[in-house]
Amino acid sequence: RLVSRIDELASALAFLWRVGLCPVVVHGAGPQLSRALDERGVTCDWINGQRVTTPEILGVARRVFQEEGARLADALSRLDVRARPITSGVFEAERSDVSGLGFVGRVRRVDTAVIRSAIDGGHLPVVSPLGETGSGQILNINADVATSELTRALQPRKVVFLTPTGGLLDDRERVIPAVNLAEDYERLAAEPWVQGGMALKLSQINDLLAGLDEGASVSITSPEHLAQELDDADPH
Repeated sequence: RLVSRIDELASALAFLWRVGLCPVVVHGAGPQLSRALDERGVTCDWINGQRVTTPEILGVARRVFQEEGARLADALSRLDVRARPITSGVFEAERSDVSGLGFVGRVRRVDTAVIRSAIDGGHLPVVSPLGETGSGQILNINADVATSELTRALQPRKVVFLTPTGGLLDDRERVIPAVNLAEDYERLAAEPWVQGGMALKLSQINDLLAGLDEGASVSITSPEHLAQELDDADPH
């Protein structure tokens, strides 16, 4: 997932690309969207770590997602890596059945054709977390949820979630160095300091691990440490 440190992220992605790996980026833009809404005097609510999306917020979100995808693509271009922002055609969705979320999507199907086409054409895919209903209604999809759904479709060996903190924080806001979710998930999920977006991320990662091959791995890190995640990756 994309965070705000664009240059650090682009540098790490360019390195992975040059050593023969093929990163697929799903970017969020939570802080940028919050700033854009603040500038307009628009307030928003949250339910279980997901932003309640009104028609007004959805309009701002679409613009912000497009801008952030283009910013990362431009940063990669400056490093001689061709990137293709993908803002539609990947997630077929329907409105969430969680009451009150508004125009938030629940993914029904993932179409990887546009992503594979980008890769075949020598482009690094940069995917926005936006879905479409069968009637063409655009929906906001939580980026962690979008990442999980796309991962299930692509079945990569390595999945990396990027956050400014670089990991899961404990009750003293220190990064927990290692977590075995098979043994620790229930205990961690019950902790009062695992809330909101981090609780959702933890839940998505736990579900994701259950659906990946045994040799696959999932980690949380920061952009400057992304290249270190090569340890378990294999260009072949």
